[in-house]
Amino acid sequence: MAESNCDHAGGDSAHEHLCEAILKVLLYADIFDYPLVAEEVHRYLNVPTRLEQVQQALDEAVRRGDIVQTGPFYSLPQRAELAAVRVRRGEISRRMWRRARRYARLMASLPFVEMVAVTGALSVDNVEADADIDFMLVCAPGQVWLVRALTGIMRRVARALGDRLCPNYILACNALELDQRNLYAARELFQMVPLYGFEVYRRLIAANTWAFNYLPNVTMLPPNNGHHPVRGPIRPLRRSLEFGLKGWLGRKLHEAEWQRWRRMAARHEHVGPEVVLAPDRFKMHDLGHGERILAAYAERLARYGLSFPGGGRGTEDGTGLKPGTGLSSAFGPPSAHGVSL
Repeated sequence: MAESNCDHAGGDSAHEHLCEAILKVLLYADIFDYPLVAEEVHRYLNVPTRLEQVQQALDEAVRRGDIVQTGPFYSLPQRAELAAVRVRRGEISRRMWRRARRYARLMASLPFVEMVAVTGALSVDNVEADADIDFMLVCAPGQVWLVRALTGIMRRVARALGDRLCPNYILACNALELDQRNLYAARELFQMVPLYGFEVYRRLIAANTWAFNYLPNVTMLPPNNGHHPVRGPIRPLRRSLEFGLKGWLGRKLHEAEWQRWRRMAARHEHVGPEVVLAPDRFKMHDLGHGERILAAYAERLARYGLSFPGGGRGTEDGTGLKPGTGLSSAFGPPSAHGVSL
């Protein structure tokens, strides 16, 4: 089993704790083949500290050989090649962002949509060319399933154009609390990039302040990654759609989509916590993705003799679920590397 070497000449337990926390951040990032710069290490630590202290600890860890530095990027030993992977994926991401912004503006033009944010791998510029473009949307109360139906149509059009849209999380604006409370959910929340509806985004963060318990150094929201909001909805398109969908047609689409997904869920014996179908939310994360990430993280921590940063498996109560949501059934073993964010 690999072991962390966090000894400090002065026997400073606070320094050792920081060294261990840094290693945990790099172990989590390693799941995604994603080396970090010092500011990112600081942002995603589970202990409050200053960037200057993090930089000092990183420099010492590099000198000891506990971690490696390639250019501005830090990674685990024997993983120096990830710096080139990140640069390559960054170039792919820049091209994909142009398309993501166009789709985000179209989604913002749909009736009743109040926020559009990019999530997943693209939010941190870590995509391959065939990656999905993941979105989270917030809409007016009572309109989740109408918005889901409309984004489903947009998804099919995008697929015909060679793009893979995945609007996999839709919330009503009066139900902004996330259904899971764990490290994975906190990271996804703080990594997302809002492109429309910044005030609603602020309310989303305010409704989920529990996430700061996992990541107390997050102060800049959204992340400072240079992605500015889109110009706003195409108003003639939005007005036309709202006029046509405020009556019976909108209600019919809403009900048809709701019933379609309920039938699909009923055909599956095991529906885990990453699939949520409710009047005020739609969530569809494939194949227990978050659970697999946390399982892969647990495996890496065990190799280094480290414990989860938080209770249970990176959760406040050991499950990470709001009461009544239930746990998923078994999930497959994590892959060694390369799970996409």
